[in-house]
Amino acid sequence: MNKNISLIIGDIFRWFIALMILPLLLWLIFLFFMYPFEWLLSISTKWNLFFHIFFWLFIGSIILGFATAIGGLISYLTKYLVRQTKTYAVVLFVALLALVGFCIYVAWSDYIDFSWEYLRYSTLNKIIFSISVLGMLQIPIQIFGSTLEE
Repeated sequence: MNKNISLIIGDIFRWFIALMILPLLLWLIFLFFMYPFEWLLSISTKWNLFFHIFFWLFIGSIILGFATAIGGLISYLTKYLVRQTKTYAVVLFVALLALVGFCIYVAWSDYIDFSWEYLRYSTLNKIIFSISVLGMLQIPIQIFGSTLEE
């Protein structure tokens, strides 16, 4: 009986860490990328459209590759942290889907003015931002995929 109670308490504690610490880490990484994103966007909009698109295809693939690497690290950590890894992947996917949806809505609405709205290619800049933010959804997908390999 004591073993079952300690497992339940341990699971609650692990889920608390997994739902508070790891999403906070993802949020900080997202904020870390926002300032260089805006700075690079302000530089690249001074070029012609071809070089602007070519530059962001290259940079976008690096950002998505880095997000995939972070997803691999988080999936490795959650295998040891949470015993119900598939359930955690679904919960994290729903939470990140809400965050990504909110970010895309704010970028395309007129409630907040981002710096790229005053630069050239403002619609293209919003598309680039939306694609970059959608890369965050690779993280819970990779966590779920790593559980299927076992």
